[in-house]
Amino acid sequence: MKTSCAFLFVSAVVLGQSPIYYADAIVPQMPVGCAWNATLILVNLTTSAVTFTVNFWPSTPSTDATGMPVGRMVPIQGLGLVSSVTGSVPTNGSYTIVSNEPGVATANCNGWAEVISTQALGGYEVLTQHYTVGTQDGIGGIQLSQTTTFTFQTTVPFSSRFANKFTVPFDTTSFTPAIALVNPSFQLSANVTITYLDNNGNMICQEPRTLLPGEQQAFVLYPPYVTDTLVCAQSGDTNSYGLLKGKAGVAQFSTSNLELSGFGLGFGALGFVSFPGQTPIGQ
Repeated sequence: MKTSCAFLFVSAVVLGQSPIYYADAIVPQMPVGCAWNATLILVNLTTSAVTFTVNFWPSTPSTDATGMPVGRMVPIQGLGLVSSVTGSVPTNGSYTIVSNEPGVATANCNGWAEVISTQALGGYEVLTQHYTVGTQDGIGGIQLSQTTTFTFQTTVPFSSRFANKFTVPFDTTSFTPAIALVNPSFQLSANVTITYLDNNGNMICQEPRTLLPGEQQAFVLYPPYVTDTLVCAQSGDTNSYGLLKGKAGVAQFSTSNLELSGFGLGFGALGFVSFPGQTPIGQ
């Protein structure tokens, strides 16, 4: 069985100037459509009701006539198409936001979200992928066909905006690794250095990336369709990481001028797992 990585795309655009700000929590990848959907579960960590706003953003941001960033319209159960959700989480309670379009959209399915609250609020994202397999068989001269839909899920905790460095593991021997990376600033670009190290801490290769204001980049590390070119870089719309073939280790993401958010995914033959970004304890 083959698990689709179709939600992974790379995009870029320059946004107009607006004040630098960061949300209280980031959802680095919120795929909706292309056989994917996402559920956000907000958890109250205080002893009183907590109000919140969740803003949805596209991978490729755009601006309106005033230069302000334009949100992403997401189909949410009970609300329809919205670019944000505002609500209140009861004391000791939770609030669930469910996207409602796992298979309708076939393009532009990527995006990210930010969670804003003035009080302590935690949460998780549940990523769901629906994969349909059709089979045919002949019995007694009669041709039979059957369609089976498999559902795969993983849970990702909300990300902080991190410091200027975080780490995720990768393993091209067991998975098809993928990364979702977000620049949560809507004013400045983030110049990112990604360092790939093996399990012994030896550097395999290094690449620079630039994330423009409000941009999300999602990419696959050594996908099965690339050639074995011994490079470690992004080239146009094609990512080629031949130097990572048959290796496992960690990817370190760092930037000198801004903060980042992101996480990793590992796609196997029968589903996928998530790898939240790790920062040193105490930061």
